[in-house]
Amino acid sequence: MATAGRWRCELGTEWAPLDEPTGWMCGRLADDVPDEIHLSGSVRLQTPDGLRSHPVRASFRRGEGLVPAESFRRSDVPPRFARNDQGMIRETRAIWVSPMDITTAEAIETLVARCRQGRLNVILANILVRNTFMAQSDLWPTSKANHGFDPLAHLIARAHAASLEVHPWFCVTYRDQAFRQWFAEAHGVAIDMIDRRGRTLRFGADIHRPEYRDFVVRIMVGVARDYPVDGIHLDYIRSMGQCFCKRCREEFARRFGKPLEEAGPEQWSQWQREAVGEIVRRTAEGVRRVRPRAKLSAAVFANMAGGAAQGQDPAGWARRGWLDIVIPMDYQIQTLYVRQCEREFLEALDDDDKLVSGLSLYMRSGTQVLSRPPELVREQIQLVRRMGIRGYCLFAYRHLSDAQLEALHAELNTELAVPHFR
Repeated sequence: MATAGRWRCELGTEWAPLDEPTGWMCGRLADDVPDEIHLSGSVRLQTPDGLRSHPVRASFRRGEGLVPAESFRRSDVPPRFARNDQGMIRETRAIWVSPMDITTAEAIETLVARCRQGRLNVILANILVRNTFMAQSDLWPTSKANHGFDPLAHLIARAHAASLEVHPWFCVTYRDQAFRQWFAEAHGVAIDMIDRRGRTLRFGADIHRPEYRDFVVRIMVGVARDYPVDGIHLDYIRSMGQCFCKRCREEFARRFGKPLEEAGPEQWSQWQREAVGEIVRRTAEGVRRVRPRAKLSAAVFANMAGGAAQGQDPAGWARRGWLDIVIPMDYQIQTLYVRQCEREFLEALDDDDKLVSGLSLYMRSGTQVLSRPPELVREQIQLVRRMGIRGYCLFAYRHLSDAQLEALHAELNTELAVPHFR
């Protein structure tokens, strides 16, 4: 409420186009502007301890704090970008791309053209997921769907010609039964994950098997060695649950002196963190040895507590120098939740410049998966820019609509940029 003498004005919440509060309360001054107005109200918060109310009171003299009307919409304020010595914007503008989008030369041409149109600068191309491998390696047969075509080599050549970086994307533990069977036959080690009831989990690989850790590190380092990549991207860099196989139970008992079934949350986190962290460390060391300019990034849970339960420690990995880029998968549709999660990462990371926000291009409606309205994509990119975050990564190319692409081209990315980490 704003008051001055007998004049009263109820202040109302200002709403963004997608019905989210902007953070401003608005009202109209009296035609005869008073010398002083008084504001009063309360902020109500729903907390775990119940509803709390905080009174707010302030007074303002006429002209005090006067700002242009356009300043009331912070999203309209142009961002202040860092620039390199050549005057180019330094901002990481990345996009995740699925294996289905790089299976042919024609698909790759379209991908590169659309990325250029949106003025993106980094392609994270998924070359390892389930039992699909989209590159050449003596360690693992290339996916039969490629028919002699090397998707990664072709993508790198076309992307580099268009000044786009390529960081192959590896789903580190996302393996299916077909892969696990092949691995057991080829390496003589079972990597099935077994739940408490003795059932085999459909997806995953037991990261506590050193043979599997060796294999996946060698695959990733080998790709960095054999292809002129600009980086390596780790996804599913986590345990994908809890494994109660015979070897895990025996090893945990030796390590912690108690049955795995009696492990508490902190012991589970430590147990998983050691195995997952070894993969990150060894990959970082190996990639930098064979491709010194390549950057190592990881997609991690936006909820850090949830990630910790599966062995993730992004702040620690970055602090130790293993990761150059941390990408929380912040796919919430509510922009305020995105802000909350990104704030937690800014607080946790010693170097804020290593943070790149993972934002979604899709949303679910019942059983349908739809491209988000361009207004929402715009709002969330503008949010991370206002927060001082040095870039974003969009999930995923398959959901990049023409309307979203036009918003990137005409409104959000009106200038070309180089990745901030360069």
